[in-house]
Amino acid sequence: MDLIWPRSYGAVSVDMICKASGVFKGSFYHFFPTKADLMAAALEHYWLTNQPHFDRIFSSTVAPLEQIRKYFEYVRKRQIERRSTAGCVLGCPYASIGCEIGQQVPVVGEKIRELMSRYCAYFERAIRAANETGAIQVADPKAKARELFALLEGTLTQARIHDDPSLLDGMADRAAAIVRMPSGAVA
Repeated sequence: MDLIWPRSYGAVSVDMICKASGVFKGSFYHFFPTKADLMAAALEHYWLTNQPHFDRIFSSTVAPLEQIRKYFEYVRKRQIERRSTAGCVLGCPYASIGCEIGQQVPVVGEKIRELMSRYCAYFERAIRAANETGAIQVADPKAKARELFALLEGTLTQARIHDDPSLLDGMADRAAAIVRMPSGAVA
């Protein structure tokens, strides 16, 4: 992830991965038949590393609409932190790698689609919980979750393209507006 996310999948060779990790190429291929298999495993590992943060943010002890706000604020903060160490806005690794090779490399594309569905599930649970409390009235929580995810991915992509973390400012407010907006309404 540290090599591919800031660059691209195609720009990072197995030799570069082996050198950075201090392993011989034979050892690499003993554990991963292809670079794509390593990429799928790295994406899953990245998810598992971040999942405790998501579980804390989307805890049932936090009001459902506040969960969504806190998540978008968390993403903004993390992108700013990463920019200070990586030297640029990285955006979402799933979108970056998925756009590059998701269709050509099935094992990676399948893993990315699975992980993106997991994100949407967090949003959907929060929306359903907000519906149950009467805070909002959303007829199709799954569709509304996809709208939130589109906001997230689109904003992160724009911030990466422009290398401008200020594009992430106000993202939590836009997410809150989307959740409260009637389905099918145009912002």
